[in-house]
Amino acid sequence: METVIKKHLEVAKIERIARENKYDKQAYNLLLEEIEKKLNKELFKGFTDNSEDRIIREVVEYINEVEVLRKKGFGIEWAAEYVYRSHRPEKVHAAAFACHAAGHANDYFEVKNLKLYARLTGRDENFVEHFRNLLDEPDSNVIFEVPIEESADIYSNTIKELVAEGKSKLYAKHYAFFSATYVFPPYRCHIAGMEAERADIDEIDDELTIYTDVLSRYIYDHFDVYEDSLTDDKVNRMRKEYNEMPLDSFR
Repeated sequence: METVIKKHLEVAKIERIARENKYDKQAYNLLLEEIEKKLNKELFKGFTDNSEDRIIREVVEYINEVEVLRKKGFGIEWAAEYVYRSHRPEKVHAAAFACHAAGHANDYFEVKNLKLYARLTGRDENFVEHFRNLLDEPDSNVIFEVPIEESADIYSNTIKELVAEGKSKLYAKHYAFFSATYVFPPYRCHIAGMEAERADIDEIDDELTIYTDVLSRYIYDHFDVYEDSLTDDKVNRMRKEYNEMPLDSFR
């Protein structure tokens, strides 16, 4: 038991509450950790006779929310961060922060929890793919500027719509990537999809989108109709160079 807790709070009460709520070791450790955080803040502001009950009550409410998610299969790091962020202004980024928290423990847990989140919220593998592509390297001070969950929904739904219209999955993925990530106009996204088909680029990642980004930008700026670019010497040289040169050449 942390010294600061022993000094200021009734340890027996905390242990009794943990038993009543049937917390396992992970939940109990999180309980102590959160109580200590709140207690330190309270001591800084001014500890009163009402502080103990309020601190314990607030932390227990938080832990019980975490336990609801754990019972659905989420890891404690993911669940704890998701609940915490869900009650803050950045709640739109709660799932992204939760993925980072799980990723600090192990990349496997990040993916496992994200896939579970997608399944429980009715999303598909395309949602998971785009969500992961938009996550930066784990950083304790990370700030998400893009609503990743919203962007992943756009990506997934756009793919479904285009495939339903008869477009290839390869075309749909690249169209959706540029639409969801950069909010490019439809024609620019169409060009990216067509170029991805021509080059047979399947995976979506930073390097493999360089080619479609460079060519789609040039074609968008110079041709009102995509088919007119097919006989353009400069465009075809760019396509040929891509097949012969490292991807870094297009940066």
